[in-house]
Amino acid sequence: MTANEVEHDKVCHDVFRNMDVSVEHLLRKPKPPEPSDCCGNGCALCVHDIYEQELKIWKNELLGHGSEGSTDGEKGQVLSRDIYTAFELVGITAITDKCCQYTFAIPHRRSLQMNVGDHLIMRASYNGECITRQYTPISPSAQRGTFEVLIKIYPNGKMSKYIDSLTEGSLVEWRGPFGELNYKPNYA
Repeated sequence: MTANEVEHDKVCHDVFRNMDVSVEHLLRKPKPPEPSDCCGNGCALCVHDIYEQELKIWKNELLGHGSEGSTDGEKGQVLSRDIYTAFELVGITAITDKCCQYTFAIPHRRSLQMNVGDHLIMRASYNGECITRQYTPISPSAQRGTFEVLIKIYPNGKMSKYIDSLTEGSLVEWRGPFGELNYKPNYA
């Protein structure tokens, strides 16, 4: 860090100390997606929609209107679409040289109760940048106490670098579920 950057951080800390806002949080402001990030297929939850949601969440967190979800006992939902909840990473299992299964603990042995095809959004802060990616849990929706996601590590992927740095005990932020698939068994 240069002397100017250190001085800038000191000034920012002084300005926001009374507002209970951290410089780190200010730096986590979501960045708009690149035009090439959108596939143009009219996804139900497009990268542009996710960006708008992330921006709203970031602003609410700055104002102190919510920063982390809760899993209070047996009440309420385990997840929220609007508030991130931190889950502890309790297991990493290598499936291939580039793909691992990540197991996260759900407090109070609860379950996600997601529908088939639903996905979650993971948020990370890596090298001062806020990154989000969508992942679909591979565990049964009624599984209690944990959920798993299968993630491929890409050599130059921003989120991959963060995921590759995770160890058991790390806390990872998730929100959701999202999805519009309405699966009905034995329905043609």
